[in-house]
Amino acid sequence: GTPDALTLLQKQNLITKGYSDGWNAVASYVSDSSSILNDMYNLYGNDGFFSYKTISNLSSTGKDKVSLAEKGYYDAKNSVDKVTKLYKTLSRSSSQQEISNLIDQASLSSKIVSNAVKNAQTAFNFVVEDLSYENNSNTSTTRANITSWLTSSNNYVNSLISAANNIKESAQSLTDTNTGADPLD
Repeated sequence: GTPDALTLLQKQNLITKGYSDGWNAVASYVSDSSSILNDMYNLYGNDGFFSYKTISNLSSTGKDKVSLAEKGYYDAKNSVDKVTKLYKTLSRSSSQQEISNLIDQASLSSKIVSNAVKNAQTAFNFVVEDLSYENNSNTSTTRANITSWLTSSNNYVNSLISAANNIKESAQSLTDTNTGADPLD
């Protein structure tokens, strides 16, 4: 039969909520990822675990791990900058297509950030081990920070994928309701 007005309204509201939740997820991602990257940058500073002074004492394997972490950092920074720039050109009232594209771009970016943090964690653990920095006064704080960044970045990967999926599922549900998913109707 024909769907009633209430059912159609409820399905449309789910789609609207999906875009709103997705927008909120991107807004949080942009803010938090910029903060994570600013904090990560300190690893490369004069007294950082990845400073030139520190890595000059590493084995070639260690230098390779730090180099990979640094490349990951710059890839993540470029990616977050690109998403931030796009985000700033849009608003909650932008078209659903624009918001959907933004969510997809943020989702891809979140994977790059998560990978960068994982590479930083690997390099950090190697530096601490290789240079016997376990008792360095900054080691436990830095380790806790990296763990926090990793948790946060992985949560964004999940929340942004979930946001995109919720929109697709809500839209499909509305389509199914409008067309009658059961061909025997």
